[in-house]
Parts: sequence; structure tokens; C-alpha cells
Amino acid sequence: MEDKQIFQTDSPTRWIVYRLIVGLLVIGFIINAGVFTYTVLTKNYPSIPNLKVDKDPDEELIKYRPLYKEFKLAKKELIRLKRDKSSNGKTYHNGSKIHAGFFVNWDAESFYSLREHINKMNMILPEWFFTGPGDTVETDVDQRVLSLIERNHKPVVAMVSNFYKGNWSPENVHKLITSPQKRKLFIDDLEKKLKYYHFQGVNIDFEDLNETTDEYIIAFQKELYGTLHPKGYIVTQDIAPFNDDYNLKELQRYNDYLFIMAYDQHFAQSLPGDISGQKWVESVIDGICSKVPSDKVIVAVAAYGYDWQQGRMGRSIKFEEAMAMARSNKASIQFNKRSANLSFNFLDDAKNLHEVFFADASTNFNVMRQADDWGTAGTAIWRLGSEDPRIWRFYNQDLRAEKLNNSHINEAYFNTIPASKDVFYTGEGEVLDVINTPKAGNTKTKYNEKTKLITQENYLNLPGSYLVKKFGEADKKMVLTFDDGPDEEYTPQILRILKQENVPASFFIIGENAEENIPLLKEINDRGYEIGNHTFTHPNVAEVSPKRVELELNATRKLIECITGHSTVLFRAPFNADSEPQSYQEIEPIVLSRKENYITV
Repeated sequence: MEDKQIFQTDSPTRWIVYRLIVGLLVIGFIINAGVFTYTVLTKNYPSIPNLKVDKDPDEELIKYRPLYKEFKLAKKELIRLKRDKSSNGKTYHNGSKIHAGFFVNWDAESFYSLREHINKMNMILPEWFFTGPGDTVETDVDQRVLSLIERNHKPVVAMVSNFYKGNWSPENVHKLITSPQKRKLFIDDLEKKLKYYHFQGVNIDFEDLNETTDEYIIAFQKELYGTLHPKGYIVTQDIAPFNDDYNLKELQRYNDYLFIMAYDQHFAQSLPGDISGQKWVESVIDGICSKVPSDKVIVAVAAYGYDWQQGRMGRSIKFEEAMAMARSNKASIQFNKRSANLSFNFLDDAKNLHEVFFADASTNFNVMRQADDWGTAGTAIWRLGSEDPRIWRFYNQDLRAEKLNNSHINEAYFNTIPASKDVFYTGEGEVLDVINTPKAGNTKTKYNEKTKLITQENYLNLPGSYLVKKFGEADKKMVLTFDDGPDEEYTPQILRILKQENVPASFFIIGENAEENIPLLKEINDRGYEIGNHTFTHPNVAEVSPKRVELELNATRKLIECITGHSTVLFRAPFNADSEPQSYQEIEPIVLSRKENYITV
């Protein structure tokens, strides 16, 4: 056997075939390269058959019409908006979205809400600065609230409002913004007050204006921004949706943030309807984000409702007031699946029809979801003290869809409504009777995993609050009462006159005075006069702790029961202000009379 390699052959055939194949491949490559080069250089493209069926002969003409150009611009803007919606918004200074709350002095519950939930917010907007008739800033700063905010190290962006002495004042704003001198004096004064109070910025809230041009408000905002922004102050402005009075293109240049008021779809002067319907809010956000970068937009959410009595304008109500009204009138609350707003109807004692619409935590959740998906800078509650307390369970969370994909919404966020500590009144008169006390409520909600929205809510048990019935109003009648006794000098004289004239009366006694005048208290009781508890030492109950109030009342109650043999049936809280109780702390211990000690006049 010969010693040959494995692929060795004596025939030249295989080598000839190999060279032929390689040669053909080289020739083919050269030909293709030449054709490609010729095609590119000569731009001589082969015609391709038109496969489109039933082509409109006027199509090319349509594309040259003005409306088609407008369509192309609208489409381009829509694509931009969709891109913005999927992006993250601008972050606030400390790296988080803005979760703000508007505070007002004129509602005691606004303070209690702020105190209980301040840790859920990173910006507070108190209604403390006002435009008066002059060129300086009028202030109404609550030092108690300011101390609370400072202890919690929260930034204050003070509202500058033209709500002056109980009414919107467009005249004050007109005088201010149309005068360059007044504008400068006002802005300089505003800067001084920001520095004095150590506030972080301003929120301009000019409403109900009657300007015929936007020139002056833009000039004011430009000068304000030019003065404050370089010095580190935040400059913001409240904007009403779908209002041509606001030149968004210009105003966005002179504001760090624009607060879009995504509420009052229906308002006090309108027909009854949703406060902030789902689709309406979406169009509000779409509208402003088409003109303003979403990272400069803060969405203000509704935390209130309206009660429209037939034939009258709507009256603004709190969430807890809506609950109290529905509960006391046994009304059925309806959830509108399209708008995610709530409503109910009832007839009052005078047979007047009431239509009530309000926003609750489910409404707010859906609005905040939209705001977060749009990449806005954050949200703000209008206003603290009127909100559904369930909102605080999710208020400072990231509610973007991609975040919610990785976390399950806890239905307990919505299904349990805490007992209310607010106080509401019904009826007329000076004598008060507590007919409802705080009680928790519950609902059943449906959460759509696909849309990440609340799509259904049923109120199963309504929460209870303090509901106080006023009575005692009577034609040509009055109730005669004597406070702060018994007094060893004056009470005997009063008793003598009452007996002589045969007149009924009520005595609100102070415990420490009764302790020193036990015989007089016994005489008051023996004569059948009604005895009321006016606390033991007569403190202002609005300024002391609930525990102190409880001790004050219990001590006096026990003393009266010991002397008279029965418990106190009347209570009158000693207030410094001439007003009825507004907070749970002021009314918590009330037990009131059911007698009617009238004197006919």
C-alpha cells in the first residue's frame, strides 16, 4: 500500500473545478459592484407599480389645504404630548414630587388637618398675604400655624390673594397692576415680608379680574419674577382652566410653577353637576400641558363639594359635611363611573330640594394618577380641612402607572372612612342639641388593574360627625339665661325678681363659684330653674386641651349632681370669640337641654 495523504489524488479534475468556481464568484462580485455603483451615481431607479387600491384623485390637493396643515400641526403636538406624558416630571428641590396643601385661617379644621398631616406634605400654601386698596401687602399670619410649620421644617409659599374683606376685589388688583409705581412698591414690600417671615416663595391668586388686556398682569408677574427669583424665592401662580384671561405662553416664563385649578367644573353660580369630572380633568391637564411644559405644572385637586338648594346658588361644603347631610337625611350616595364624582339628593325640613355633588378620596386618587402619568411637578389640595381624610393614605406616594405595576393598591386605602371630628349644624336658634356623634364608615371600591383607576365605589355605612341641631327660635319669645354664678351678691336679687315676675330662666354656673355658694345653687334647683355647666374655672375651651375640658366639666357636673340630685343637662362653652363652636375640641363634651324655658315678649 502506497504512502499517500488522505485527500491526495493523481487526477487534476478537482483543481480545475475549484478554480472555475472561484473565478465565477469573482466575476459575479465585480458585475454586481458595477451595477450598484452605476445605480447610485445615475439615480436611475426602476419604477415600482402602485399597489394602492381606489386612490382618491383629489388626495394631493387635499394635502395643500390649510385645514390639512392644521391637522399636521395638531398631530405633531399630540405626539409631543404623548412623549411628555410617558416621561418623568421635573423634581422638586429635595428630589421628590411636590405634595402641597392650601391652608386658610377662617376654618378651625384647616389647622387640625395641617397639624395631623403635615408630614405628608413638602410645601404649605397659607392664605396670609392680601392686596388691599393701597400699594402694600396686607398680612394675616397665624403665629400658631407658623410655629407648627417651622417646627416641622416645611417650606412656606404664601398665597397673595385679592379676596379682601369677604369678597373678591378685582378693583384692588387693577389699581395695583396698572401702575408701574404701585407694582414696584408692592413687590418691594412683598420681598420684605418674605424675608421677615422666612418664607420660601409666593403664590399669586388673583381671581374674578375685569381686565381688558393681559398686558398689565404679565408686566406684574415679570417684575415679580425678576425681583424674587434671582434671590432664591419660588414664584408661582394659580391658573383657572379654559380661561383666555391667562396668557400661558408668557406667564410660564415668569413663574417657577403654575397651579392649574382642576376643579369647579360646576360652581356656585352654575347648574348642579360634577366638581371635577374624570374626562374634564384630563382635558384640563391636556390643555395646559399643550402650552406649558408639564414639569412646571402643579395640579390642584378638589377637596370639597357644593350643595345646590333649588332656586339658590350653590354653597361650598366639606367632605365631612356632605357625609353628615347624607346621613341625617338618609340619602343614597351615587358614584358616577364616568366622572368618578359623587352625588345625592334630599328634601330638607321645608321640602326644598337639595342636589349635592362632591369629590372624595377616589376622585382625588384618579386625578392624582393622571397628574403623575403626565409627569407634572406635583399636586396640591384645595383646601386643608375640607378633604376626605382617606386621601392622606396615598397622598405622598408615586402614583405613576409603571410604579403601580410593581405594587398592589390596598383597598383599605378607600374602604374605611375615619370618624369625623368636625362639627355641623342644622336648624335655627340659640339652644343646641347634639344629635349625631363621631362614627367610622366604610365603602366598597373596585380598582381596575389595567387602567390603575377607581371605577366603582359604594358607600355602605356613612361616617358620623358631630351634628348639632339648633332650636329655640320662636316668634316673640326669648330664653333668659344668667352666666358665671352663683354670686352671693347678685344671684339672690335675681332670684327675687324672677319669683316676683313669675319668669322662667336658666343659670349657667361656674363650679368654683357653686362650691362657695352651695345654698344658692340648691335654691336655684328647688325653684325649678334649669342649671347649666359653665366649666369649673371658666377657661377658653378653644385654647385648652381636650383633657382639660373634660376635667373642667366633670368636676362641675359631679358637684351639681351632688347638690341637686341630678346631672347637668346644659353646657355653654366659654369662648373669647362671639361664635358658635367650630371644632371637635370646642364641642366634644356638650350635652344640651331639651327644655324650652321661653319667655313670651
